[in-house]
Amino acid sequence: MQYGLPPQPGKTTDSRAAGFIARHGHLVQVELDALAPDVLRTLFAETLAEFWDTASYQAVLSREAKERRSLQRR
Repeated sequence: MQYGLPPQPGKTTDSRAAGFIARHGHLVQVELDALAPDVLRTLFAETLAEFWDTASYQAVLSREAKERRSLQRR
């Protein structure tokens, strides 16, 4: 494994077990919190970047700010 995380047997009672086995060939789990925080943060950011829409995020922030100002005037 790329990060050397020790594999643990997966939980066969988990309702997602059959799908996981179908997709990956076997049932295994690892503890992601065993990764260094900077590694976990980088993995998260890289994965999220594929779906992130900065323009939409900025639009939501702008709308929230307007709503907040509106509520403060009441």
